[in-house]
Amino acid sequence: MFHVKHDLAAQLAGYAALVRRYSGALDLMSPRAIENFEDKVAESLVYADLIEPHLSPAERLLDLGSGVGLPGIPLALRFPDAPLILVERRRKRARFLELVVAHLQLANVRVMATDARALSPDDVGRVAWVTAQAVGSFPLLYTTTAHLHGAAVTLVARRGDDDAALHAELAAVSGLAKRPLTLLSAPLPAHGRVIGLRFEAPPSALPSPAAG
Repeated sequence: MFHVKHDLAAQLAGYAALVRRYSGALDLMSPRAIENFEDKVAESLVYADLIEPHLSPAERLLDLGSGVGLPGIPLALRFPDAPLILVERRRKRARFLELVVAHLQLANVRVMATDARALSPDDVGRVAWVTAQAVGSFPLLYTTTAHLHGAAVTLVARRGDDDAALHAELAAVSGLAKRPLTLLSAPLPAHGRVIGLRFEAPPSALPSPAAG
């Protein structure tokens, strides 16, 4: 059961039903993962809780390695006015995502069945948010999508409770980005946390002060 507003709960239940219906035929998830699917969705909603206070109108989100649509589909349902790109290079999963988008009538969502490194801003625009559930480290997430970033961008991913490992990632990605970084964090229901790394616009991207 999803403890959210009624309309959103109904949409999430419809999404979960599609995952269960097609999981075997399309090899989407293991039986154990299917049993715990509501928990996976609840974790995705923590991504939304972290993003919502900072999301500006018309900011574009990109979900990297969307798989069966986590966290991308719950984010699309939570933010129906925000443009969202689901990037999934595995064809079966991409086809499933297209089915979900059509079934749930998600007008704000596009599915890109390719590697993110093959995309250009002409394909998807500039993104302000990059989310991922199972895509390596923050440095990998940054370098895989850097060519699509807007002036400011926030990377959001799940992490464990190991502060030393997180600090090592922060140091590595800060060296790549070379611009101011803000850390956002939200606890997950069972263990771990969702981390957001917000990279502010570099000085070269800021408007020049008006002449006095």
